[in-house]
Amino acid sequence: MALQIAIEDPNNGVTATYWRIEQIDIQARLAQARIVLNGYVSLDVRARSGMHVATRDLTAINADFIALASAPASGVLFDAIKSACYAYAKTQPEFATAEDV
Repeated sequence: MALQIAIEDPNNGVTATYWRIEQIDIQARLAQARIVLNGYVSLDVRARSGMHVATRDLTAINADFIALASAPASGVLFDAIKSACYAYAKTQPEFATAEDV
């Protein structure tokens, strides 16, 4: 699973269209989760070189964390966590119109 949306990186001017979760850090005691997404020019470029051109760091805290942690889950645990994190990413303005791919 990934997100597809064109976002230009202000630091380098390159547009990433394919976004994958790179890292998830959950700190239940603090009621927060950190989700790091890496952006690639395209799925094809990721498959060929694996080099990302942008990174977005999202933090779900308090009520957002509770919603994320309470997302319905079935199947493989890691896939369920990733799905919930992608859904959370889509609540952020920059990824609001992203498509699941």
